Amino acid sequence: MNVTKTLNVLIVEDSPTQAEELRYVLERHGYSVLSAKNGKEALVSMRAHKPDLVISDIIMPEMGGFTLCKKIKAEKDFLDVPVILLTALSDAEDVLKGLECGADDFITKPYDKQYLIRRIQGALFAAGSKKEARPETGIEISLGERRYFITSGREHILDLLLSTYETAIMKNRQFSAALIELKALNERLLHEIAERQRAEENLKDSLKEKDVLLKELYHRTKNNMNVISGLISLQMNAIKDPKIRQMFKEAQDRIHSMALVHEMLYKTKELSKLDLKDYLEQLATFVTGGYKAGNISLNLELDSVPVSLYVATPCGLIVNELLSNSLKHAFPDRSGQINLSLRANGNEIELACFDNGTGFPEGFQIGRSSSLGLKLVENLVRKQLLGSLEILEGKGAGLAIRFDITRLEGKDKS
Repeated sequence: MNVTKTLNVLIVEDSPTQAEELRYVLERHGYSVLSAKNGKEALVSMRAHKPDLVISDIIMPEMGGFTLCKKIKAEKDFLDVPVILLTALSDAEDVLKGLECGADDFITKPYDKQYLIRRIQGALFAAGSKKEARPETGIEISLGERRYFITSGREHILDLLLSTYETAIMKNRQFSAALIELKALNERLLHEIAERQRAEENLKDSLKEKDVLLKELYHRTKNNMNVISGLISLQMNAIKDPKIRQMFKEAQDRIHSMALVHEMLYKTKELSKLDLKDYLEQLATFVTGGYKAGNISLNLELDSVPVSLYVATPCGLIVNELLSNSLKHAFPDRSGQINLSLRANGNEIELACFDNGTGFPEGFQIGRSSSLGLKLVENLVRKQLLGSLEILEGKGAGLAIRFDITRLEGKDKS
C-alpha cells in the first residue's frame, strides 16, 4: 500500500496577514505549513525540522530573503531544499541577486494562486529528479555599478530566468486585461457623460422654455389687470356719487397692487422670487401719489426679503389698505407722518404700518370693524399669510403683522 508523504513548506514572512493568506492556499492543496517572521527564525526552524521547500519574502527585519537563501544554500544539509523568493520587487537587479544567492524560483507579488502552486510543484519536482552539483567556478555579471558572482549551474540559471520571464508574461497579460477593462470602462464613462450632457442640455432648454412661458404669463396677467383698471376708470367717469367713485378707486388700487407684483416678477432674473422691499417701496409711492397727501410724509424702513408671488400679493394688498386708510382717515388737516416698516428676524417677518394721526375709535377691535379694507386685511393675514395681527399702542393708529415665512413655502409649492 502506497502512502503519499505530506510535504512540509516553511513560510518566511514578516506580514501576519500575507503569511496567513499563503498558509491558507498551501493547506488547501495538501501541504503542511510552518512559519517564521524573518531569516533568523527560519534557520532555527529548519535546523529543528527540515522542510521540503522554503517560500521567503525578501524584505524582512533582522535577516532578509537574499541572505537567508545564501545561508540555506551554504549548508550541506539543506542543498536539496528549494527556495522560492516571493516579493513585490521585480527589477533586473533583484533577479541577479536571486541568482547570486542560489534561489530556485522568483515570484512577484501580487501572485496568482494557481500559478504559485504550479511553481511550487515544479521546484519540488526539480529538486527530486536531479541533483545538480555546484560548479567549482562561476561567472561574474555587471549591472550598473554593481557586480554579481553567479555560481549556479546552467540549468539552474535557465530555470530561474525562464521563471522570471514567465512571471513577466503573466503580469503583462494581467496588465493587458486590466487595460482592456479600463478602456471599456472609459468608453462607458464617456457614454454616460455624453448622456448626462444631453440631459443637462435638455433640462436647460426646458428651463428656458419655462422661463419664457412664465414671463409671458406675468406679462399677460399684468396687462389683463391694467385693462380691468382702465375699464374701471371709464366707469368712474360716468359716476357722480363721490362715495361710489371712492369705492371704485379703492378697487382700482387693489388691482394695481396685484398687477405690480406680476410686473416686477416679469423684470426679475429669478422669476420665482422678488425683493419685498423694492415692491413695497414702489407700491407705497403709487398709493400716496393717488391721494392729495398735502403735508403727509411717508417714512420707509424696509429690510430686503426675497419672497414668492404667494407671499408678495397678500403683503401688497395689506399695505395698500393700511396706507389708504391712513391717508383717508388719520389726518383731517392733511398733515402728519406715516411709517411703514419691514423687519426680518430669522424666519419671522414683521410688517408694521402706523401713523401719528387721530388714531382708532375708542373700543376699536379689528374683528368687529365694519371697514371692508380692514376685514380684507384680517382675512389676508390669517388665511393667506397664516400670521397674527396686533394693534400697536401709542399716539395714532398702528397695526403689526407677523408671519413665519417657512410655513408658507409648502403652500407656495403645492
